[in-house]
Amino acid sequence: MIDKLKKILINLPGWRTNSKVIVIESDDWGSIRSSSNKALEDLKNSGIKVDNCSYMQNDAIASNEDLELLFNILAKKNTPKITANFLTSNPDFNKIKESGFNRYYSESILETVKRYPKHDNAKNLWLEGKNQGFFYPQLHGREHLNIPRWLQDLKDGNEETLLAFKHKMFGVSAHIVQKRRASYQAALDGNFSVDLHDKKSIIKEAVQEFNQIFGFKPESFIAPNYIWDSLVEKALAQEKVMFLQGTHIQRLPRGLGEKLQYRRHALGDVNEYDQKYLVRNAFFEPSSNKDKDWVDSCLSEIKIAFLMRKPAIISSHRVNFVGFLNQKNRDQNLKLFEELIKRINKNWPGVHYLTTAELTKLIG
Repeated sequence: MIDKLKKILINLPGWRTNSKVIVIESDDWGSIRSSSNKALEDLKNSGIKVDNCSYMQNDAIASNEDLELLFNILAKKNTPKITANFLTSNPDFNKIKESGFNRYYSESILETVKRYPKHDNAKNLWLEGKNQGFFYPQLHGREHLNIPRWLQDLKDGNEETLLAFKHKMFGVSAHIVQKRRASYQAALDGNFSVDLHDKKSIIKEAVQEFNQIFGFKPESFIAPNYIWDSLVEKALAQEKVMFLQGTHIQRLPRGLGEKLQYRRHALGDVNEYDQKYLVRNAFFEPSSNKDKDWVDSCLSEIKIAFLMRKPAIISSHRVNFVGFLNQKNRDQNLKLFEELIKRINKNWPGVHYLTTAELTKLIG
């Protein structure tokens, strides 16, 4: 009852609609996570608790087969559209190593996929999904990486970070390593503004790279790890990105050891730059907990959203749809995804499936 009350309170304030609308927002597309099962085994043997992190075990750049199987579901009648939030770059590991870890270099995700063994058609599939209207890219950032934090640990000789680097990885979760550190995944965390790593430059380059890859500029942005500040909002506004995805809680950047601070948002709230906040109010994340009934849980959250005359904005990360590392992860989750769609259509005939961009036009 307490959990249900919390969900009702999240949906209480903000913009409303009489239409039954479902939006699925999916983060992390394009970003490196785990590069191979061999790399995972090496990390595990070194003492990194890989088995304690579902992202480390299952998340990777989506292969051709991953995309094709997902698209086979999305292309059917009465199925959702996925808003795929992309990172546009990853580290260029070779150049960074050549610099002695003194400088950061990035590479486009178009270059990254060329180095993976089953990903040669990834860009064509992304664009096919976009053109078909069921896989619509939006912006998640330039890379899912806190550059100053990561680069400093590499220069300081952090053995776990260097081992991951050897396998062309950076996203080893902070809670599974032996040496205590902050998250590398929180790209915009901290109060940094140093040379080429300042937040304004990162946002500007991300928008430019997104336009080069997909042929249009993004309408919305979701900050890695839900951490961002007004500097990021201002930089996005200057690039005409006027909608901010997230949950009802915004986590503010902080320095090491500082207390975490929050801001609360309701759907449709407007900031000083006339940007509007979007609030996720349902979750379908079966990779994170195999023991939870994610279909029933998500349906319950959708029901509450509709009762409160809100669109159901569902969070479902890329990890739920990929099997490059673990085929079982993908196959099980796609079955659950199809079951969720089936029950949505049964419970709410005529439901409207929209992309985030389509929702922004509805909100106005």
